[in-house]
Amino acid sequence: MDTQVIVLSVVADIVGLVSVILGFVAEKTKIKPSEIIVNDFVYCDYPTSSVLGMAISASLMLILAEVLIAIAGSCCGCCRTNAAGTGKSVVGIVLSVFSWFAFTTSFILFLVGAVNRGVNWQHLKIGDDCPLSSHLPGIFAGAAVLAFVAVSLGTAAAFLLAATPGSSSQYAQGVEMGRPQFQVPSNGTPPFNRPTI
Repeated sequence: MDTQVIVLSVVADIVGLVSVILGFVAEKTKIKPSEIIVNDFVYCDYPTSSVLGMAISASLMLILAEVLIAIAGSCCGCCRTNAAGTGKSVVGIVLSVFSWFAFTTSFILFLVGAVNRGVNWQHLKIGDDCPLSSHLPGIFAGAAVLAFVAVSLGTAAAFLLAATPGSSSQYAQGVEMGRPQFQVPSNGTPPFNRPTI
């Protein structure tokens, strides 16, 4: 197995773990109903919290981890030579697709959870309670779990795609790369005869 795949996968796992930790910490520190202050019996003042920064940081770390995994797996296995058709490559591609689905869902959950979280804002009081509909329970924990699933599946896919035979990134045999070379005919005329004007 290529050392580049191992190094990229380990770095992606560390960055993904940071994203997961930030997701669980954001879940723990989000605004609770007891922290909301009611002003003039009409407005609910939601306090400033660090959840916005944690959610944005977790989503950026998740993007970085998924990009590193995609590089390690050579673009979900599509950019590898002679890798299609083997059992490991098919399983690797399927795992990579599921990894991208989990990544997308986790990223969306992080962003939905970050909306109106880090700034001081007011909302009209409805009835006797302040609305907490935007404070969905478990949204950051769910995003963190899906981030862990995305990174785990992506790493497994990268290792499976790297282990397939013929999966190195070398050029195909017999194909020359570079500028085309034209042979001058033996009669001395140039290869392209241009009419003179």
